[in-house]
Amino acid sequence: HFFVVVFKIIRLKGFAPVSCTCTMAASLRLWALLFLLRLPAEALLERSVHPQGTTPTPLAVSPSPSPPCAGLPFSLVVTGSGFSEYDVFGFALALGSGCDSLSSTQLVTQVSGFVSSSMLNLTGIVLHGGTWVLCYKPAFGAQWASPAPNFTVSGPAYYTVNGTAPGSVSVVTGHQVALQIYGVDLSSADFLEVHLLPQGHCPDGSLTATTQVATQELTSGPGHTVVTRALVTSPGALTVCYKWRGYPFTPVGPNLVVPGAAGFIVSDPPRAFPGNVLEVLLLGVSANTT
Repeated sequence: HFFVVVFKIIRLKGFAPVSCTCTMAASLRLWALLFLLRLPAEALLERSVHPQGTTPTPLAVSPSPSPPCAGLPFSLVVTGSGFSEYDVFGFALALGSGCDSLSSTQLVTQVSGFVSSSMLNLTGIVLHGGTWVLCYKPAFGAQWASPAPNFTVSGPAYYTVNGTAPGSVSVVTGHQVALQIYGVDLSSADFLEVHLLPQGHCPDGSLTATTQVATQELTSGPGHTVVTRALVTSPGALTVCYKWRGYPFTPVGPNLVVPGAAGFIVSDPPRAFPGNVLEVLLLGVSANTT
């Protein structure tokens, strides 16, 4: 019956019928071919890049520079086994749900730093301060794996205003607020500045003693450091800039929007005379600015 079944399937596939003198080994090879013909393209590719027993396994990570600085690009050399250029990877904070928190659009990309089946060189990685885990999997339907040790990115992670996330607190012009920077390994060797600058733009400029983090501004918690600074707010979309050690300034979080008028100009007439009616244009930020 075995040969009859093979014969009928091959005839349906358009092959010429085989003779009854075919051997058992030849029949088994034909069965293997038929099985592959029934697999989708993704499964065939997966089997070709990850043969049986070669699940990709990252075992060690080596960041450069070490430690990486928050907000600045760094590279990660990953050693292990079973890697291919079709795999995907992502990063998740070690605290919380880890790799399970990753979606297909969150810090996930196809491997572009493939060196060999035992080494990857991932470049251009930018993360905020924290302890991170490398999440890795084959491209086709496998579960995330993270057997490699966690690695730490030093520097700022996020900030709060009076203990509340920016955007969720009402900030009044001219009032003093407590600006708190949370991060990893923050110290009095760092600098903190708040500027009326475009989002993501933090030039080094000239450093002064007043922008350096003071020892009394530092406190520590489990796995993080906090810099607390009293800030008198001025109207505008303010960028919080932090300089960790000798690295450049990098922005922390979104802009801090402070509603209010920052100034005015006389728009009509261009010159003011006693007794004339003037058109004054106020410059500032609206309370509904996003």
